[in-house]
Amino acid sequence: MSNGEAPGARAASAVLRKKLGGVQARGYRYPIQRELSAALEFAAAKGTTDVLKTSADAIVAKSRVGRLEMLTSSLPSPGLLAGLAFAGGTAIFALDLALTGHLVDIRTGGDPESGDAPVPRTPTAIDLALCRPVISAILAEFDKGLAELTGGPALGAYRQAWIEQLPASLQFLIPDQPYLMFDVTLDIGGETGRSGTFHLVLPLALIEPVETVLRRRGIAPAQVDSQDWSRHMRKVVAATRIDLAAVIDHSRMRVAELARLEVGAFFALPGRTLDDVMLELRVDGQACRIGRGRLGAFGRHKAVKLTEPPDIALIEPLGAALTDENRPDSTHVGAPAGPLDPPQ
Repeated sequence: MSNGEAPGARAASAVLRKKLGGVQARGYRYPIQRELSAALEFAAAKGTTDVLKTSADAIVAKSRVGRLEMLTSSLPSPGLLAGLAFAGGTAIFALDLALTGHLVDIRTGGDPESGDAPVPRTPTAIDLALCRPVISAILAEFDKGLAELTGGPALGAYRQAWIEQLPASLQFLIPDQPYLMFDVTLDIGGETGRSGTFHLVLPLALIEPVETVLRRRGIAPAQVDSQDWSRHMRKVVAATRIDLAAVIDHSRMRVAELARLEVGAFFALPGRTLDDVMLELRVDGQACRIGRGRLGAFGRHKAVKLTEPPDIALIEPLGAALTDENRPDSTHVGAPAGPLDPPQ
């Protein structure tokens, strides 16, 4: 395998395909998956070879689009799951126990061609540290391949956000939105060597710039279903959850007063509080005001009624990103608009 070989041009080795019984990714929902799968196969083989200094090959055995429920049912459990925070969203790099054991064993002096299977055990942060150079090399080659393919944007830089062993924990760590998931079989050390599986999970929002450039540059235009892709991206926007806070009042106090706080303490509120509630979006720890409301009740629940139009500069771009079928048909979530009862 030459370093100058174009991403996607190299076919997976006959040895690996024989092991897999000729399995290869089929039935792509989005033809862009072909481009990404080819780039990922090349990146996995080259990145692993560069780090372990031994022969390696890879094949994307399966590629599909699904939501969070698909991830929790498809990822290895237990396994080594690393959350990777990119500017465009959080990706997941998951290794099954077999591949984790092989990488740890080889990185600590094991023979890549021995074919010995390490005893499976629950992965730890130390295992991730030993596997990280391989993961980093694969992602670096994948990013480089996408940049060469598009001549522009790729995934970009990332940081490790978290490490988990059980996919069920993902519901607390990542949003429930569409993801593109690759199941990759990695073969190390030749025919008598070792093999295992890793999964790369990318939010559709993260790879949208790649699809956009491919379509704009006319690369295999018949293979890129831009209308279908755009429809899914609109669904990503519509399903994205954001934090909305109704703030009654802000106050200041001395540090000494804060230190004396205890159960039963009272905070005086100004008389205007009920009629002047701030509605704020919370994004990455920052508050952004979108409008004002009045505190009251709706049925048996406390509620805040919007008393002024929301900030058009914030709301209008969101509306433009949604089609008519995705636009919410209610002025607030969970109940139809109605009269607001005075507070009790």
